Amino acid sequence: MATKTNPFNTFKPKTKKANIEALNGAEIEYRNLTLAETDTLREALITGYNKETGEPEMDFVKAMSIKYDKVALMLVSPKMSKEDLLDLSGEAEKAVDEILALAMDSSEQLTPEGN
Repeated sequence: MATKTNPFNTFKPKTKKANIEALNGAEIEYRNLTLAETDTLREALITGYNKETGEPEMDFVKAMSIKYDKVALMLVSPKMSKEDLLDLSGEAEKAVDEILALAMDSSEQLTPEGN
């Protein structure tokens, strides 16, 4: 009798490679965040819920900070902490945004609705 493969194995975090244009095409290794990590980041964004609509209210100032948390968690090589990223010049924002786009391409979102 053949052993069934767990279909959820498809979603186990794997290391991936990408060339980042904003880093002159340098290759990075990254991983998608786990559901637990994604939920933690989402929860940090929510400040409460609208009493009339029930929609979550988000802290967009905190969202700016959380993007660096997310990139730091994603980066496997080169390994960068949030503090390392924040110490870079403003020119690094393009690279950060490009790395975040890799997560968005994987349907990983920071919004509770997944938009």
